[in-house]
Amino acid sequence: MWGWEGLVHWRPRPPFFYGWLVLGMSALGALIATSVAGVVFGGIQGLIVADTGWSRSSIGLAAASGVWASGVAAPFVGRLTDRYGPRGLMTLGMVLMGWWLWLLGSGSSLETFFVLAVLARAISQPILIGVVPQTLAVNFFRRKRNLALALTSLFRPMSGAILVQGITVVTALYSWRTAFRGMALLSLLLAVPMWLIIRQRPEAIGLLPDGDTAPEPSAPARSARAQEPTPCSPARQHDVAQEPAWAAREVLRTRVFWLLAVINLLSVASSSVIGFNMVPYLHEEAHLSMAQAAGALSVSTLCALSSLAWGAVAARWTPRRCLLGALTASAAVVLLLTTVCCGVS
Repeated sequence: MWGWEGLVHWRPRPPFFYGWLVLGMSALGALIATSVAGVVFGGIQGLIVADTGWSRSSIGLAAASGVWASGVAAPFVGRLTDRYGPRGLMTLGMVLMGWWLWLLGSGSSLETFFVLAVLARAISQPILIGVVPQTLAVNFFRRKRNLALALTSLFRPMSGAILVQGITVVTALYSWRTAFRGMALLSLLLAVPMWLIIRQRPEAIGLLPDGDTAPEPSAPARSARAQEPTPCSPARQHDVAQEPAWAAREVLRTRVFWLLAVINLLSVASSSVIGFNMVPYLHEEAHLSMAQAAGALSVSTLCALSSLAWGAVAARWTPRRCLLGALTASAAVVLLLTTVCCGVS
């Protein structure tokens, strides 16, 4: 039982629903992956430029190329997740991130930095932040799905707020390279619990979504308990209310999917541009120190805590109304930001 097979099937048994433990492990994976996200590169680009003399446009191009590369990789990651499950993919992602972050902190050329930054973002974004963690949230939760997805969407901005401050402090004491090598070691250490904890579905470990228990059989059915399928067998799962299943080809033929895709692209692009340029703008134009500018970025990123409220609102109202409200509020804030910028001398 303590051989390889025992290690593969062993899992912790927390006193709470296992899905929350899975989400907690996903949060740690997002922390590692966010180290190469645009919000972090934007927050520390001044520190990198001061140390290396590289141009900001080069760092910006690396961050932008990583975003596009992650978008290209996401559909393939989705297919791999459906075929092989998230456990091996997330563990592999942590190992690769550990290797690439170490090299990123040790390299001396701009070309090496560019290649490693793009590779790390292309792999880590869908595996540790986007496609795979969101799949886990959907698989493990049904009634509490909105809350689970809200928490999943919160992992990256919260990690960004932590890392911008953390890397700034480590850079002041040592260097930004030391900070990245430290993240590399943490990523390699977390690969082991990632393998032990992550599962694809609750049914794979004898559970049901949300930690629900199987309904008790009726009185006539109790006499045939011996012939009744186990709670997580295929026959038993068929009795549980199933959600509509969409094939990828069917989704791609719908107008709603493409409208949502375009909206998401535009909203992410606009927010990424603002986040990447906020620290240098506040430092150079508003004359804040680098620490103060990084702090302002972290505080603005912490506003992502509103995701928890949106999760509760989405459970009460329709997603369409929530989306319209969020986009309208975002547009108003951006317009207000332009007036503030114009007022700075």
